[in-house]
Amino acid sequence: MNPDLLTITGLGVEINGLPVLSDVSLSLPSHGVLGLVGETGSGKSLTCRALMGLLPRIGGTVVAGSMEFAGTTLTGLDDRGWAKVRGRQIGFVPQASLNALDPVMTVGAQLKEAVRLLDPGTDVKARSHELLDLVRLPDPAHVLRRYPHELSGGMRQRVMIALALAGRPRLLVADEPTTALDVTVQKAILEVFADLRTATGMSLLLVTHDLGVVADVADTIAVMYGGTVVELGSTQQVMTDPSHPYTAALLGARPTTRAAGERLVTIPGVPAVPGQWPTGCRFAPRCEWARDVCRTQQPALLPLADDRSSACHGWPAPHEEAHAHV
Repeated sequence: MNPDLLTITGLGVEINGLPVLSDVSLSLPSHGVLGLVGETGSGKSLTCRALMGLLPRIGGTVVAGSMEFAGTTLTGLDDRGWAKVRGRQIGFVPQASLNALDPVMTVGAQLKEAVRLLDPGTDVKARSHELLDLVRLPDPAHVLRRYPHELSGGMRQRVMIALALAGRPRLLVADEPTTALDVTVQKAILEVFADLRTATGMSLLLVTHDLGVVADVADTIAVMYGGTVVELGSTQQVMTDPSHPYTAALLGARPTTRAAGERLVTIPGVPAVPGQWPTGCRFAPRCEWARDVCRTQQPALLPLADDRSSACHGWPAPHEEAHAHV
C-alpha cells in the first residue's frame, strides 16, 4: 500500500499538441509539506492544474504517467469523479488569486456559497466565521460584510485560502500564494499555513519561484526546470548541499547570499521554452559544467545514496563545483 497521500509518476502533459510537461515525478506524505520551486515557465503551475483536473480549460491533456491521491487514481477521472475530489479532497489557491474574488459579491456571500456547495449540512454562518478565524482574520463578522476592494491584499489572500478550505480538504495546493505581497505580509501568510497544518492536519503543496519562501515551511523540495523535475530532496539537503547545477544556480542568485555591495550572481541565457527543448539536458545551454553527454542525452531523475534524487549526468563532479560557487 502506498504510504504517500499524493504520488505523481512520469506525468506528461500537452497543450494543443505541444509538450509542456514530461516525466514529472514527485510524492507527498500525509501531513507533509512539499515546496515546488523553479523559474517562471518551469511547469509548476501546469503541474498544479493537472493535479486539480483543470487542464481541459486551457486545452491541456495528460498524455503520460499517473497521479494517485489517497488511493484514488486521478488520471482519467470524468467530471463526476473530479467533483468528488476538487475542493473536497484537494483545495486550491490559484496563481493570481487576489483577482479571483467576485468584486460585486461580499466576502460572506462568496464564502457561504462555497460552504453550501462543498460542505453541505453544516451551519453555513458558523462555518464561515470558523474559516476566517482559521486564516487569522480579525473580526470575521465585519470581514464577511465587506466587498473585496475594501480589503487589503493580505486580507484578500487570506479570504482565498479560507475559500480553499471550505470543503475540509486533506491537501491544500497553493500556487504562488505570496506573490505581490510585501515581506511582512508574506511572513504572515506562511504563518497561516503553519497554523492550518497544526489545526487541521492537512498536507500542503506550496508552489513558488522563491527558495527562501519554502526554506522555513517545506519538509521536502522539488525543483522544476523545462517542464520536468530536476532535483528532489529534503529541504535541508536542497538548501545546503544541492545535487543539481540548476538548484545551485538558483541558490547562488538569492540576494541573501551576497554581502552588501557585492554583485548578484545571475543564471546566463534564458529558460527552456516548451517546443524548443534541447535534445539533451534542458539546462545544458545555461550550465557552465555541461559536457558532451549533457547535450545529447536527457538525464533521468535517479535516486542518490542519501534518499534524494537528481537528474544530472555529471553527479557528483558538477555538484561539487557548483556547490563551491554558491
